[in-house]
Amino acid sequence: MPRFSQTFLDSVKAANPISDVIGERIALTKNGKNFKACCPFHQEKTPSFYVTPGREIFKCFGCGKGGNVFNFLMEYEGLSFQEAVVKLAERANMPLEGGGSLSEEDRTYMSSRQQRQKRLYQINQAALNFFQRQLALESGKEGAEYLRQRQVSPEAVRAYRLGFAPDSWDDLAVELRSQGFKDEEMIAAGVALPSQEGGGCYNRFRKRVMFPIWDHASNLVAFGGRSIDGSEPKYLNTTETEIYTKSKVLFSLNFAKNAIPQMKKTALLCEGYLDVVMLAQNNFVNAVASCGTSLTQEQAHLIRRFADVCLLAYDGDAAGQKACMRAIPLLTEAGLLVYVVPLKENEDPDSFLKKYGKEAFQELVDKKLSAFTFAMRHFSQEHDMAEIQGRYALCRKMFPYLMTASSEGMRQELIKELSAFANVPVSSINIDLAEYKRAQSGKKERGKRDAEKEENPEIVPKEEEQNGATAAERHLIALLLSFEECMDYVFANLELEAIRNPLPAKLAYNLRDARKEGSWRGVDNYLNSCDELSREFITDVLTLVPLPKDPGRSARSLDASGKAVPFWKNACDDCIRTIKAEHYQEVMSSLDEQMKMTKDPEVLRQLLEKHKIYSQKKREVNRIRTFNSMANESTQEKENDDEQ
Repeated sequence: MPRFSQTFLDSVKAANPISDVIGERIALTKNGKNFKACCPFHQEKTPSFYVTPGREIFKCFGCGKGGNVFNFLMEYEGLSFQEAVVKLAERANMPLEGGGSLSEEDRTYMSSRQQRQKRLYQINQAALNFFQRQLALESGKEGAEYLRQRQVSPEAVRAYRLGFAPDSWDDLAVELRSQGFKDEEMIAAGVALPSQEGGGCYNRFRKRVMFPIWDHASNLVAFGGRSIDGSEPKYLNTTETEIYTKSKVLFSLNFAKNAIPQMKKTALLCEGYLDVVMLAQNNFVNAVASCGTSLTQEQAHLIRRFADVCLLAYDGDAAGQKACMRAIPLLTEAGLLVYVVPLKENEDPDSFLKKYGKEAFQELVDKKLSAFTFAMRHFSQEHDMAEIQGRYALCRKMFPYLMTASSEGMRQELIKELSAFANVPVSSINIDLAEYKRAQSGKKERGKRDAEKEENPEIVPKEEEQNGATAAERHLIALLLSFEECMDYVFANLELEAIRNPLPAKLAYNLRDARKEGSWRGVDNYLNSCDELSREFITDVLTLVPLPKDPGRSARSLDASGKAVPFWKNACDDCIRTIKAEHYQEVMSSLDEQMKMTKDPEVLRQLLEKHKIYSQKKREVNRIRTFNSMANESTQEKENDDEQ
């Protein structure tokens, strides 16, 4: 596998600001100097995912994941470290040679990967050309007739480059072989399946209208084949390949992304490929669809990259309505304003447009339901609205939706709507909602992290909850990781045995050994190689712990010899003294327990002597801490007087 020099990694990282890379994949909201979002790695209602540009790290306080830009890409796209580096280098148009720092092995690996992906794109393009040609041939007559019956215009066929896979086992395979592609490459691209007998391969798609699938960057990554004779499955898609992950691709987004900004930043999300084609044919060119799967969190974030509003135009049957209910929270959590186009049962966008035309569909869009109204109507079908118990049960189901209102005024408007629909007094809803709020507040008494854990039991407890770390230990680790020059000072003035908790102690020992051996290459390099628990702890402290700022050499205080004191020294001293005091107290408590248990006078005398020594050490540390605190307060008062 390729190995990269630290210089090259630093260059790649500098060329790919973490807020830009993450912002291309999920919707980030400005939060002071940082950014926040709902975490893309677990389900949550309240944003607990933070990006800190100043330190080039991300951290989720819900699931604990964190790291640098490489770690994010590895987690989000399922890449190896090497693949993440290459992808970011390509994003920044940086040569992979890294100024000649890569070995021949590295270049061979990168070249092989790029060549392999290039061949998959080429196979898809050759297959697309083959499918398109069939529509004009006798072998594609059935496909052309099917599209004519479905009222797909010739312009739409050309625009979407629709085609047809004839009822043949090997015509595509034969064609691709003639162009120099190998059977294993066709199988890897997902257009062919391996033969069970005698080797070779055969066509995956037979007797199907073919819909090419591009990713949002207009790379041809897959195909969807629609059965024309009622055979199952109705839609057959390319299997996932090295260039295609269906949960991260939306059909027609490569076209719609250019139209969405001109349509009030609104995306129209539906279920089927034909729905999208017919919508676009009728000037609703902002339409997209998931690729043969239920909407995923990644797809919701992908929509949010280009749109502020999402209209759900799912089928009007029970399955479509349930799909709407599953999609609404995903889209809302991605930061989209969600509405539902109220299609009637047994209707979908394709059939509606054919029956009533685009003007009628536009009227339906204009009558769109808010996510709240749609959910209210949907839940009402689960209760007997003629009974008071059913009406109150509906109200309780709507409480989570009421809590997401952007303001109290908006919440009261929604309560009025719920009151009128459920025939329950506004005052009663407000009373029950207040109780619901109190119950939710009870869950949050231990802070947002514990609330996240209660709402999402699958979340793994954070490392500081599992291993423990005092405030001083956390601050010390943050200082060591942020200011390499303070390492020698800390390791010379603190015996690491004094660090009580396992994880910060392990990190301190690792940093000391790396410093001593000359192998320390910075926090980024360490994040790329450390275990997951350490990475979570490091990103936690680097995100939360405030660090001293360098005021400049001229503004630094001087020591007794007139030398400038390092700006980080006071913070390090505070941590060292606090850790020592805590350590001494722990030793004294242990000695107290031993003295209670011993009956040997000599042992008791020795224990008392040790206790006195540690008591004196603790008093001395506390005396210095008190003196420094008074000195700092005096300095601050003087600075305030000077300002006045």
